[in-house]
Amino acid sequence: MPKSGAGALNLTACVLAKIFKREIKTWDHSEIKALNPSLNAPAGQDIKVYHRVQGSSTTGGVTTYLHAACPSVWTGELVGSTIQWPADTYEAYGSGEMSSKLSSIPYSIGYIDSGHGHADGLTEIALENKAGTYRTSLEAGATGIAAAATEAIAASVMPTSPLADFSTVSLHNMGGADTWPIVAISYVYLRKNLTSLGDRACLLKAFLEYIISDEGQALLPAYDAVGVPNEVKSIANTALNSLVMPACTAWSFEGSSTMAGTGQSDHVISLKRRDYAEYDRGQLKARTVEYKENAKILALEATVAALQKQLAEELKKQESSQEKTKDEGKDNSDALGVAAIAMATPALAVSLAAMLVTLRIMNMASAARAGGGAGAQMIGSPQVAGTPVSAGVPPLDDDTAKGSAQEI
Repeated sequence: MPKSGAGALNLTACVLAKIFKREIKTWDHSEIKALNPSLNAPAGQDIKVYHRVQGSSTTGGVTTYLHAACPSVWTGELVGSTIQWPADTYEAYGSGEMSSKLSSIPYSIGYIDSGHGHADGLTEIALENKAGTYRTSLEAGATGIAAAATEAIAASVMPTSPLADFSTVSLHNMGGADTWPIVAISYVYLRKNLTSLGDRACLLKAFLEYIISDEGQALLPAYDAVGVPNEVKSIANTALNSLVMPACTAWSFEGSSTMAGTGQSDHVISLKRRDYAEYDRGQLKARTVEYKENAKILALEATVAALQKQLAEELKKQESSQEKTKDEGKDNSDALGVAAIAMATPALAVSLAAMLVTLRIMNMASAARAGGGAGAQMIGSPQVAGTPVSAGVPPLDDDTAKGSAQEI
């Protein structure tokens, strides 16, 4: 749906009331299609109704409008900042959550002040006003919104005397071809006799005069508000001129035009002059920006430190893996050496056994020549496979020769 203008969804107050009461539950309902023949909604698509909670002034304004424009559907007990909504509707806490829900939930509907809605780019419904014209608040604009107050004064809904009762004044569903039907107005209530305030009375009056001045009214759009029409300004000026004031010095304003020599005087509110508190707030704002930048730098430094630590750990793991590989290679070499010695040992045994046999033969030959005698002892130091081996050999007989060979 477009945000505003041609193609926007058209609704009357009664159809909107039935949607909020869940008497109309789908977007393809015949009453909606009758107002929007080109609407292409899925068959049976449920309408998700969102409403504010916890005493919302926006709820008060919308329910007041629905009762004023369609009292047969939206009855008096459904008017107020907090009402009983149907069980199959959804809650939204504050304008922020309402905006979030409407922008993210398909086929949803709700209400929000125009300032938030426009700023968040929400699609706006064109409501039928009292004159039968379909308008969005964007189409109505400042003129159509202010027209509600003008029409209210013309219809005697709003009193022209500041001394009258304004507590029941409602600018909802006012006449006029371009009037936006849901409008609220803000008031300032004050005592007529301000003599008890002393010097503060003149400052209060200056503040109120500034609010309804052209300069003060020009500030309102920045706060998503619209200035009051001249008819309302006239009522406000009448109220200010009727105040009973004490003896105090009137305040003046130095606006865009410089008041040479007097702009910095007492009892002058200047657009151009700055006090220390304002300067200090500016410095605080600058420092806040600096702190935020420093925080970003600190965060980046912490990230770099963490990455460096991670890199060091990875390098340490790689070095440990390489050392392990080297140790495994050394272990393999040692194993080969042990195997060589083990292989050499049987060769040594065979050599010694051969020597014993030779010695036995020699002993037998000597005995034959000498006619017997004590056994001789001989120590041999053979070298086997390059490894020096020492062995002690006792006097030999058959059993000793066999035993020595077995022991070796």
